[in-house]
Amino acid sequence: MTLYLNHQINSSLIPLIFLILGIFSISAKALSIEDFAKNYQYKQAVISPNGKRVAVTYDNGESTRIYFFALPSLKQLGNHGLGANVPGEIFWVNNDRIVVKVLHNLVQYEEPKYLGELYAVDYDGDNGKFIFGFRAHDPGKRHSRRKANENKAWAEIIDVLKDDDDHILISSAEWDNRGAYPEVMTLDVYRGKTHRIAKSPARRAAFYTDENGKLKLAHSIDSERNQTLFVKKEDGGWKEIDKVSMGESFSIASVVGESFYAFNNAGGDTLGLFKYQLSDGKRRLIYQDPELDLVREGVFSKNTREVIALKTYPDYPVYQLIYPDSKETQNFKFLAKTFLGYSISITSQSQNGEQWIVSVSGDTTPGTFVLFNTKTQEIRPILSMAKHLSPSELNVVEPFKFKSSDGLNIRGYITYPQKPKNEKVPMVVLVHGGPHGVRDIWGYNAEVQMLANQGFAVLQVNYRGSGGYGLSFKKAGYQNWGTLIQRDIYEAANWAIQQGRINKNQICIMGQSFGGYSAVQSLVKYPDFYQCAVASAGIYDLNMLDEEGSYADSYASRLVLREFVGTDEKQLKAHSPVYNAKNIKAPILLIHGVKDEIAPIEHAEALKEALDKSQKEFEWLVFDQEEHGLRSDEKRVKYYKRVAKFLNTHIK
Repeated sequence: MTLYLNHQINSSLIPLIFLILGIFSISAKALSIEDFAKNYQYKQAVISPNGKRVAVTYDNGESTRIYFFALPSLKQLGNHGLGANVPGEIFWVNNDRIVVKVLHNLVQYEEPKYLGELYAVDYDGDNGKFIFGFRAHDPGKRHSRRKANENKAWAEIIDVLKDDDDHILISSAEWDNRGAYPEVMTLDVYRGKTHRIAKSPARRAAFYTDENGKLKLAHSIDSERNQTLFVKKEDGGWKEIDKVSMGESFSIASVVGESFYAFNNAGGDTLGLFKYQLSDGKRRLIYQDPELDLVREGVFSKNTREVIALKTYPDYPVYQLIYPDSKETQNFKFLAKTFLGYSISITSQSQNGEQWIVSVSGDTTPGTFVLFNTKTQEIRPILSMAKHLSPSELNVVEPFKFKSSDGLNIRGYITYPQKPKNEKVPMVVLVHGGPHGVRDIWGYNAEVQMLANQGFAVLQVNYRGSGGYGLSFKKAGYQNWGTLIQRDIYEAANWAIQQGRINKNQICIMGQSFGGYSAVQSLVKYPDFYQCAVASAGIYDLNMLDEEGSYADSYASRLVLREFVGTDEKQLKAHSPVYNAKNIKAPILLIHGVKDEIAPIEHAEALKEALDKSQKEFEWLVFDQEEHGLRSDEKRVKYYKRVAKFLNTHIK
């Protein structure tokens, strides 16, 4: 059964939807750039096993803390912070205590990163301590050299062990040898003590348990991207499953009894879901769309591990119900019909399955957490992720599709500002990063809404090479970064002009990372079409990629790079803006972070030098303490204001 979540909202449920999403209660106000620059205040909401408490993370703009509330009253029970660190994923290990992954702010990354530390705290905010990692020891006690080395390790949570209130199951590898064989161990969530229960059968293995917390499966990927599966034997050893057909995109979703679900594109062009037997690797197809990749997360039961629904994005999100007669599927169907026109996901469930925390979001609704009682079918709003944003002031995101000049289906989204339909408006072509395997999806996007709020239409293009449309479509972008990808974007912009609402003499192209490259390369390829470009954190010399940045990190990364762009130096130069700046006619706003290690600032400096040499018009904005993106609200405000000023100067 397929559920299409378009904008035909169930009219009988409009009052309920508006109440839950806060539309009736919010008085519309003019939104400012500062409003769009703010991070989501609430990013997680996880229910306790007994369904009586919820743990949430709250970002006040300066730090992120964990808060605990009673359900359904939402009375605050306690809160806890991690100092300079950021709370990552939250796991309830019993009804009183959570374990949280500790994230670190590192200069080379846009988002805080996990370095293997685990922290535990009670629901009242007390009894907090590091239970794994380099700080997981009592500073008052002496430790041997061996013990100190063991603390410098990386933990991944495998299972919270629902029948054990004191322990969780983790895998661990030492910091300086993550390519070694990790260990599987239990971890005491109060004392931080570990007990090894299994050794990995292979390097870099990930581990999976069934719905009862029993260790069943290991999956390894070596440095040359070869994959191997192992099943756990009753005698404690491992046995390789040697008949599993694994395509280029293979990932395990869950283990149920003596079977496991995996996303795979073996034997087909698109990513589908298959169910495999642990005993011999035999598989059967659960669902595969002929044109679209499944979204890997899907909708799976947190308790039974069974698949409930699978998700694709042809335009709006579409859910495929797999076992329509199951109780959990019926509950999900009720939610999907209630919030028809919105995207929904189950973030957590109580152990008995009666209470669900569900995230509801859309193009004009950044997201609301609701509490769903599956027994009574009652839905209660809990928290708005961005309560400062008024949905009535946000702009509708519309999907589009057209055929490229060589016959490919090109999809994307266009967002018009709130202006009369007979009034032609300027347009910003906003190019996503990646480029491969990444795509734009329907939903709330702060940058899109900021630009529309400034009076610009915004065009987002899922050009060839993007993810979501099958392996052939993704590979169609390989070694075509500077040519066919840019042509797809150019043709999409022309499609938008043909719809009659865009002023063809007021078009700017903009992007970050690969999108930054694309913005400048588009000026090289189509110098008379675009009136300006905004390029942030871009790469501008393709020959530099295997020497500097993320692709130069490892042998495997360099192999991927060669597949993406090729090795012909002459062709790489032809597709690099640094060597073709003389062709550029439009002004550029060039933005970069000094500490960017993914796209090092040497790229921007080389382009700056080339633009100077060719006497081209450009503006230069550097963030001294920033990396591949802008982490703070304050820096995003500065970025948005500079972008808005530049755009208003050149295409309004």
